[in-house]
Amino acid sequence: MNISLLLVQVYLASILGVSGLAKAVNPKQFASTLQYQRILPEWSIDWISYLVPWLEITLAILLVMGVLPIAVSMITMLIFISFFGRRSYPTKDESGQTVRMLWYGTSTKS
Repeated sequence: MNISLLLVQVYLASILGVSGLAKAVNPKQFASTLQYQRILPEWSIDWISYLVPWLEITLAILLVMGVLPIAVSMITMLIFISFFGRRSYPTKDESGQTVRMLWYGTSTKS
């Protein structure tokens, strides 16, 4: 196996693993973040807040193990693109102020 490919896989796995564990520890906070961002239908927030962390953890494990690396890498990239794409768009809070959302449940006002 190419060493650079292995390094990329381990890097992506570490990002997914840490992110998934942080969300899995407190799924209510993650659900709150999803609800505040208003990008998903209200009915889907609860199950997505429990599903996404375990999906990220599973993908991290599969990347480290080298199981279906191309398919797992493509799914990982789709997740990263969707998360980073949403983060790049500011939103408005209830008072009308511009807010940039961070994926882990905090926000910064700009």
